[in-house]
Amino acid sequence: MSIIKTILIFSDLEGTILREEDGQYDETEMQKFLAQIDKMQQLTGAQVKIHLVSPVFKDVMKIFMDKMDYSIFKYNIKNNPLRRILPLEGGAAYPETQFIEQSGSSTYLKDVRIAELRKPRDSSDYDLATYGKENYVMSWYELYEKREDRDLLLAIYMGNGRNDFKAIDYLKSKRQGLIICPANSRRQIKVKAFNVGNERDLPGLTEGLSKINEKIFLRTQNKADQKGRQFNEENEER
Repeated sequence: MSIIKTILIFSDLEGTILREEDGQYDETEMQKFLAQIDKMQQLTGAQVKIHLVSPVFKDVMKIFMDKMDYSIFKYNIKNNPLRRILPLEGGAAYPETQFIEQSGSSTYLKDVRIAELRKPRDSSDYDLATYGKENYVMSWYELYEKREDRDLLLAIYMGNGRNDFKAIDYLKSKRQGLIICPANSRRQIKVKAFNVGNERDLPGLTEGLSKINEKIFLRTQNKADQKGRQFNEENEER
């Protein structure tokens, strides 16, 4: 059985993937972000699986998942014809029923990848944003950690707000867990992050991925240097 190296990435939407000031999706910045995903796959030989987790309704989540999928498609066509970045694996949003109750109708087009934010198994609290994100991240992390055909190298969480706290604490407690955040993040997140971007929103996340890639590259170089020294020492002994 072949083992597939895997990296999980979970991201909030507002103030991370989307600009906080106007809620806009920036295609130019997304292409820079995807370039770091591509580099991560090159450095590790892993598949990167991306998830969006946000307290928006399902129809809104689908809009931005479709936008990201199209951005990934464009990136692959232009830069990455053989080593493809995969479409988004999943997303989590408010239940569709809440949207219907508030608006009287729904424009939501079903996407089987989108799950409902739910409270975690081990908590009596009920907060669809805070605890729902934690539960979603926990479920996917445990799924990949237990799969015999997968080697989970990293699980990265990207968030900036109060409802990211629980998910961040969960991944922070895991050996593979890393947190990155943009400059427009709460102090409680910044102190737990592997990297805090100098820039806001998506550019800040791109910075964080770049720092992770730098660390991976240095670790790879150190291992190569160590093997080289060992090889030379063995030849000298002969």
